[in-house]
Amino acid sequence: VGTEYKFGHFPSNPDVKGTDTIIKAFKDVGVPLTHSTDKVGYEEQLLRMQKAQMIVELFNPMLGGNMYGSFGMTALEGASYRKVVLTQNVTGQELYKKTYGECELVICNTYNELKNNILKYNNIDVYEKANATYFWWQSKHSPRATGERIAELLSGVCR
Repeated sequence: VGTEYKFGHFPSNPDVKGTDTIIKAFKDVGVPLTHSTDKVGYEEQLLRMQKAQMIVELFNPMLGGNMYGSFGMTALEGASYRKVVLTQNVTGQELYKKTYGECELVICNTYNELKNNILKYNNIDVYEKANATYFWWQSKHSPRATGERIAELLSGVCR
């Protein structure tokens, strides 16, 4: 599967992922976004993601009147495919940093940050950032890294 477009957004739930706001931000800055809210199977979803250079996962700081905007599995799946991922971490940035260290996802917690990062990453070669994102995923969130983290946590409990 080769890269066919620069930015892709394929939400499982458009309301939860903030799809309308994401589309508006791309229109505001005049950058094309390939997106679809069509429900597809998991394998087809992964194929759609593989065709993009960058994945826009989420922009929804509030959900149901509560703070929201914390990246999820789509961001990690995108990182595992060596994609630059634009997303949010409104409520968990400090906890994430304390637990895992630095995060290679492109965090856009405000509308201006989203627009600025769209423009920034639209205008540069993303090869190095995509590699950094992949190696971050591999060392922090891959199945192996997750298993090692669980084993480490359990070893402290079982002493």
